[in-house]
Amino acid sequence: MKSLLFYFYRIKSIMHNTGADWDKLAPTIEDVINFAHSNINPEPIKPLPSSPCSLEYTLASDGENLSKHLRNDYELSKLDIQVSDMVATHSCKKDLVLYRGVNDYAYDLMIDNAEGLEGIDYHEKGYMQCTLIKGLELKHPTRLRIFVPAGSHVVYLGNVNVEQDIYEVDIQHGAK
Repeated sequence: MKSLLFYFYRIKSIMHNTGADWDKLAPTIEDVINFAHSNINPEPIKPLPSSPCSLEYTLASDGENLSKHLRNDYELSKLDIQVSDMVATHSCKKDLVLYRGVNDYAYDLMIDNAEGLEGIDYHEKGYMQCTLIKGLELKHPTRLRIFVPAGSHVVYLGNVNVEQDIYEVDIQHGAK
């Protein structure tokens, strides 16, 4: 069941037209790749079949497990730390709007994690796997439109896992 907070933001968005204004910041499907390369980071290098996976590929292919470690306060492995450090080296050059579908468990967890944090409604301890294009977010019951201020730590994953058409951008863990 949706929380009252969800409905509050839905009504606020309708009254103030916030969502439509934010959507204007998003790139079009025609220029999304150039937009990502210019405003986030160049295309990540895909690992060769004979080499170990790149950190970008690790995040793209195993992001849910990496996020599970962070959400459950597991002891972080060397790889967890390396992926986090890699994301921290990237930041967006301009304000972004990203789109994310979340299941009820993750949505409720973000609300629970924000409890007691003044002025914070949602806190994701894991990575936020998002898309630059509205409508391409995962098809879950709750869909979020996320405003990301310039300078925030995000990484464009591009075609690193042969899923260029997702236009995936991941937000550094711990986002509020």
